[in-house]
Amino acid sequence: MVTTTQRSISFTANGSTTVFAFPFMVMAGSDLIVVSNGLIQDTGAYSVSGVGVESGGSVTFVAAPTATWVVSITRTVPNLQGTDFPNAGFVPAVLERALDRLTLQIQDSPAAEQQPAAEGSHVVNVMNYGAVANGTTDDSFAVNAAVAALVDRSVLYFPAGVYRCSTFTLSGLSGVSVRGDGPGVSTIRNNNSFAAGVGGLVHPVTVGARVINVDKTCDHIEVTGLTFDGNCIYRKPGQQAVTIDASYTTFHNNETVNSGEFANQFGRNRDDGDPMLYLNCHHNMVGMCFADGYNLHRQRHATVSDNIVDGADDDLIAISQSVDVVVANNVCLSRRDVLRVSVGAKVLVILLPPLSCLQEHLQESLPWQ
Repeated sequence: MVTTTQRSISFTANGSTTVFAFPFMVMAGSDLIVVSNGLIQDTGAYSVSGVGVESGGSVTFVAAPTATWVVSITRTVPNLQGTDFPNAGFVPAVLERALDRLTLQIQDSPAAEQQPAAEGSHVVNVMNYGAVANGTTDDSFAVNAAVAALVDRSVLYFPAGVYRCSTFTLSGLSGVSVRGDGPGVSTIRNNNSFAAGVGGLVHPVTVGARVINVDKTCDHIEVTGLTFDGNCIYRKPGQQAVTIDASYTTFHNNETVNSGEFANQFGRNRDDGDPMLYLNCHHNMVGMCFADGYNLHRQRHATVSDNIVDGADDDLIAISQSVDVVVANNVCLSRRDVLRVSVGAKVLVILLPPLSCLQEHLQESLPWQ
């Protein structure tokens, strides 16, 4: 029986502890990826106990990781089926174990074609490049140095803390995962400062701008487990906290707050003949921002589901010039104008509570036949 969807846990080493417990089931010790100080550990550096135990087990290091190093344990079950049933007889225990393994595989592989980082991936820990993450030190140099060290199918890892840095950009990369230890646990806060004006009113120089930019030369990108804080107290046109133009992007389990304009912008910098493909945006939270919560532009085959938008100053979810976009099961609390779609756009929308107000708006905006 599988009783939890958790598949990863992180610790901060104290220099003496060698045993680290994980609260989720694994079928084999080889199903675990163990990372210490940003480096995937060889299996000879640790042993695994509790294999097959529903409540989890533990990893025991041969030598205690150095104090302040971050240790993470993540389950990654290979997409293989190794159970061979005989032609006669019925063995419930064998069947249950096979079903358990299938459940773990589903949890560990949300989308095979979008799975960016795998066992053996190069983990780039921003703290190894000098990031302090104390909420006051400028970590811009360290974060950009870590970004420069990325290669295809690597992980850009932000351990727990608050990182103050300027906008950073991913370009020309494939299969990269940008990860933290969870929204509210790993926070990236912009520290750019400049004046901003809107509607003829110019505000003084203040801090705040775009946090992350993933340009269209990237593909198969995952962003998860982070809070993106634009740090804006005024509207700053063009300063979306999150801007992503990479096809095959999975954006999940994140929080976006204090954006100067759109909280999360996808595909806005794509050309008409070059749409953004297969965006999967789910289980995220949007707090205060000065325009749309989600702005999707030039999308093909996108899904926006199970998100919470609470604090957008304009459209909560806006879609334009897009085809085959599914919007489902989102909690939208700020305005009745939930979904703005350009007339003529071919958008498939699944209407599920609590989006009861979506039906009326679509009837007014879309040319349904």
